[in-house]
Amino acid sequence: MSDGLFEGCKLLEEIEIPSGVTAIGNRAFYGCESLKPPKMPEGLVMVGDEAFAQCIKFDKVKFSDALKTVGVGSFSQCVVLTDINLGNSLVSI
Repeated sequence: MSDGLFEGCKLLEEIEIPSGVTAIGNRAFYGCESLKPPKMPEGLVMVGDEAFAQCIKFDKVKFSDALKTVGVGSFSQCVVLTDINLGNSLVSI
């Protein structure tokens, strides 16, 4: 998913990330204040910088063991995030 793809879409509530997606770009969902946490695809290996920053409805997120990299501030200001599973293969945060 491209950098800034849905950045600032404050009213976006739900999205289905296709199974073929392997990377979520920088700030892809930045500021999507109404977005509920989507199911992350099994083959996702990278989450970019600030990808989900300011997604204030994110309470829990689960990634598969394919995830290798999580960018800086990927979940910053996700104020109700209480449960995050980054899998077992993470190489870089």
